Amino acid sequence: MTFKNWLINKLADTEADSGALTLNEFFYSEYYPHILTRKEKPQYDEGIFRNHFHKTLGTKTFDELNKKTLEKWLQDQLSKSIKKTTINKHICLLNKLLKTASEWGHFEAFNSVIHNLNPLRTGQLTQRFLSEEEIARVLELCEQSKHPFLKYFVELLLLTGARSGEASSALWQDIDFKNAIWTVPKSKSGKTRFIYLNDPALELFAAIETASEKHRTNNDCQLHSLHKSTYEEAL
Repeated sequence: MTFKNWLINKLADTEADSGALTLNEFFYSEYYPHILTRKEKPQYDEGIFRNHFHKTLGTKTFDELNKKTLEKWLQDQLSKSIKKTTINKHICLLNKLLKTASEWGHFEAFNSVIHNLNPLRTGQLTQRFLSEEEIARVLELCEQSKHPFLKYFVELLLLTGARSGEASSALWQDIDFKNAIWTVPKSKSGKTRFIYLNDPALELFAAIETASEKHRTNNDCQLHSLHKSTYEEAL
């Protein structure tokens, strides 16, 4: 069954139900159709809801969604050994659903103090930086690789701090050599970000451009040496 047909069946099921509106009915008949044309990846929300709410809070009416019920759901999440950072994504969606239901007139008893769940504390993110010796070893191994562009890719990440996805999807039109700026049209946060290039980074881009002439494809806009499939194969 295709996702489209599955959704149609879901919507039909919710319309067939009677009585007070449940969270399932609200999500599939109102919230999800609403975000289909407003969010880039609405299926992401649907997947979270289906896997973590549909059989639990989804069966509850809004009158049944009290503090005790919400806390029980949270404890169930924790008992499944789900990462706290992942649970926080589920909490974010739940808070959004309840607030939206209130704004649309379905949850008159909504009180943010009572019904909003606070994110779990996840502690400080531990960051580890490569030592000079480790960097030298990584670059040495890249030099030994048969892949012609692996060394460029790794060195670019080290010089600019760019994410691997940003580098693999970069286009030549994103590189402003004159002003030494690399424009990332859409970063992980969904916003445009700018990476300012130092002289070694500019020299590296020039080397990549020269090397790319030997591996030219039909897509003259793509930074061929940074194409994602190329590096997945090499790594």
